[in-house]
Amino acid sequence: MKTITKLISSAFLATSVCASTMANDLNVTFKHIEKHEGNLMVALYNSEANYQGQGKPVQVAAIPALNEKVTYTFENLAGGTYAIKLFHDSNSNGKMDTNMFGIPKEGYGFSNNVGKFGEPEFTEASFEVLSESSIEIIVR
Repeated sequence: MKTITKLISSAFLATSVCASTMANDLNVTFKHIEKHEGNLMVALYNSEANYQGQGKPVQVAAIPALNEKVTYTFENLAGGTYAIKLFHDSNSNGKMDTNMFGIPKEGYGFSNNVGKFGEPEFTEASFEVLSESSIEIIVR
């Protein structure tokens, strides 16, 4: 889980958008947000290498966690395969807090709602965006 925090946090420092043709929007609904404070720190990846930290996310977002369910739209995406990682920075300290065993004390999630017991592979979390698309992610 520390890897997730590092990848998403570093993405906010330097993010670039793909230069290919973009026309698709991705609407993401984040559900089961327990604490209505802080931000969901979300990173959208378009390749396994970027997902594993060998590059940058396509887009990142800090989404206010104001309700039990919030929606955000990633705009102007090229058609292709994507995956999402997120953590709920409920105390606004810029990192995912964990206990001494590395177990998250704050919410987290992945596209396809995989990764209940650790970070899933890109192939498990990936989904296609070929037109306007919508997905839901449970914040654990």
